[in-house]
Parts: sequence; structure tokens; C-alpha cells
Amino acid sequence: MNSFGKIKRISSKEEFAPFLKQGIPVIVTGVVENWPGFNLFSMDYFASYYADVELPCKLDQGIQRMTLTQLSEHLKNGESQVCYAPQLPFFNYLNKGKEGDLGSQACPAPTWLNNFNEANIWIGRGVTPLHFDGYDNFLAVIEGQKKLMLFPPDAMAAAKTNRQWCQLRAHALAEHYTNYLEVIVEPGEMLYLPPYWLHEVSVPTENAISINYWYHQQYGQRKSYFLPHIEGVMQNFEALLSELSEREVAHVLSIFEDMHAQFIEGIFPTPQSHLTWSHHGRDNQALHEKQYIRPEFIYKDGEQRTLLKITKNTLFSIEQMAAELNDGEKQHFNRVMNQAKEKIKLGCIPQPYKKFERNDDVESLYYRSSFL
Repeated sequence: MNSFGKIKRISSKEEFAPFLKQGIPVIVTGVVENWPGFNLFSMDYFASYYADVELPCKLDQGIQRMTLTQLSEHLKNGESQVCYAPQLPFFNYLNKGKEGDLGSQACPAPTWLNNFNEANIWIGRGVTPLHFDGYDNFLAVIEGQKKLMLFPPDAMAAAKTNRQWCQLRAHALAEHYTNYLEVIVEPGEMLYLPPYWLHEVSVPTENAISINYWYHQQYGQRKSYFLPHIEGVMQNFEALLSELSEREVAHVLSIFEDMHAQFIEGIFPTPQSHLTWSHHGRDNQALHEKQYIRPEFIYKDGEQRTLLKITKNTLFSIEQMAAELNDGEKQHFNRVMNQAKEKIKLGCIPQPYKKFERNDDVESLYYRSSFL
């Protein structure tokens, strides 16, 4: 049994405030089922109303462009285990219909946060491997179900996170990192996922239609919940160093010292984002599809080099989260960083996480059948 227990369900904006403040995932009910699109959208509706709209789809055998009518037929005949049109710019695609800006009218973005940035629609069945996003996320299910395994930001280094994608599958991480949540989001429900929470998403039903909304909160606009998470990531960062060579540790230490100096000066990076398109009048569909066809997430450049990259990217995430701390928390975290620097210099590095046996055939098959 994991230590988080079961995810809670709430139904009002007032109930939502504590979850936002503490950075805890929660399911919101009583919102999506009132959207016009909840009773309107279905696979049959898309197949007929948007019959000629082409989109990139992930099949067992790879990427293939097809119309929504063809996608619907693939989903029904069951020939492909993976049949997924993921992370499509919602407004860009639906605005190609006959009713104009159907997306924003049929499925209005949640208004419980500021600075709504982007919406995506996900159609079909497939897996999105374990990863994190550096912004607030609402996932609304219209049809079918979405199953998620959720881990707090503390698990970032243990999951071998490279920028935002993780080397481990969720079930492998859960074997020794028990602070996780497992949840199924039902039709008409909306999951709130705070920034930097690791999540793996799958479709337990034959088909699913969901929409997710990303938000970028401006620094200092809310009371931070990052301090306990960032301390956990720091501990995991130290454990990662035990797997590096002395030369690599020295290299990472120099980066860490530069980061600490910038932290003291109040210099922080801009918020992390892989959002490369926007619904505000720009149709960057071609750019999206170029990003969609990514190389498979199989490490081929040597384990040591990979671990060095992961360690450096963990530092980048720490730097991003540090920008969210208030003044008192920054003073505390400054002491944490000072202590970490001294331990690294003295060679007092914690023992590494448990080694995982990798089956290349299984890993390769898994990532071929996933969206990356």
C-alpha cells in the first residue's frame, strides 16, 4: 500500500484551494459533465464531423498520418494494440470544423488558475511514459478512462529523469519508491496535477478522448509548496553523484556552485516549457508534428554519460523550483545548498538507489508502443 492512500474527489473551487496551496493532485467533479462538449464529443462524432482532418497517429508499427475517420476504423477493428493521436493542439484542430471556435465553447478551460497557456486533445489508446511537466495541468476525460501513476517531485532523480522524461517505467519505480498515487479518471472527471509531479498515463479502455490544459503560474503569485519537494530532489541529486566518476562529480560540482551563486544573487531561469505552439491565433501544426516524431527514449550513449546528463538536468529542475520559493524558504534552502556543497567536496555522498536490471527487448518494445 502506498503512503499517499487514495486520491480525493472534490466538487467546488473553494475545496480546490488547499490542494493548489499544498501541491497535491485531486480529482474535480461537477465541471466536465456540464460542458457542451461532454455530451457532444465522441469518436463517431469526430469521425463524421471532422472526417477529412488529417493528424499524426501512433500505431504499433510507428507514426502514420490518417484522417479521423480512418483512426475511428482502426480503433474499432482492434488490429493495433496502440492506436493513439496524442497531444494535438486542441483549438488548432477543432477550429478546422464548420462551427468556428468550437473547442473553447464546447470545453471551456478551467478558470481556477491564472495564465492559461495551451490545450491538447488525446484520442485513442496508448501509453505516455513516465515524465513530468513544469506547470499546472488539468486533465479532463470526455470518453473512456485514463489511468495514471503519480509520483511527487522527490522521485525525480530516483526515476532517472532526463530533462522531463524518465528512464524507468512507473511500475519499476514503484517497487522501491512507495510514495505514489494510482488513479483512474472516469468520464466527466478532471484531474489536477501540480508542477513537477511524475506521471505515466495509459488507457485501460478500448478508446478514450481527453483534453488537458496547461497553466503557467507567475512566480510569487501563490504561496509556495515547493520547499519539501525541492529538499527531497536535492537528496536524490546527491545520491546520483555516487554513480559518477570523480571527474564527472567535479564537473557537476562546478555547475552546482555557479547555480548557488546565481541563487544568492536572485538570478533564476525562465519557467521550463516545451510548449511550442499557442491557440492565440498561431497554427504551428507542422512544428508540433515535428516534435511529435521524437527518437525512441532508449539510452545508446553509454550509462555513465547518460547519468551525467540526468544529474545535470536534475540540477536544472532544482533551479526552476527554487524560483518558486518565498524569501524565508530561500534562506532555508540556501543553507541546504551550502551543506550539500560541503558534503560533495568532502566526498560524503549517499549510497545510490537500488540498481535495476534492464531487459533491452522489453524496454524497446515498451517504448516503441508509447508516445514520446
